[in-house]
Amino acid sequence: FSKHNIDIIHISVILLAFGLLGGIGGVFSSFFADRLKRNILIQIAYALVVPLVFFIFKSDTPISIGLFILSGFFMISTVPLCISMSHEIFPNNLSLASSLVMGLSSGSAGIAIMLLGKLADRIGIEKTIYFILILPVIALIAMFFMPYAERKSRYLA
Repeated sequence: FSKHNIDIIHISVILLAFGLLGGIGGVFSSFFADRLKRNILIQIAYALVVPLVFFIFKSDTPISIGLFILSGFFMISTVPLCISMSHEIFPNNLSLASSLVMGLSSGSAGIAIMLLGKLADRIGIEKTIYFILILPVIALIAMFFMPYAERKSRYLA
């Protein structure tokens, strides 16, 4: 957003809104996970993130800011769902399951950001973001092949 002459204070407010709306997205996704299948909610989130992020660079500044903040809602909303699904995969090792989702993802993101930063220096941030958008598409396709363990819910008959 700095290329749109937005100062650093306003950029930090935009990032704050991104994170806050993402936290709200996590609460909403947890609420709806009790009523719907979690893998479907993750698929919906991934399917919506791709066009939102794609059009950030194609829109005017106010619209791109709104798209960026809204993409935070869907990006971060999947985290509690993934943690919950990992608990079903490792029911006897909940700490391991949580650490795999939270710790491994944060660690691998830290390593990846260095490589992606180098890539962005060479080809530009816009092309790098478009390259990264391949990952949610792959994850979306992979979710169709992931077995889903039915769980008993107090809301479903």
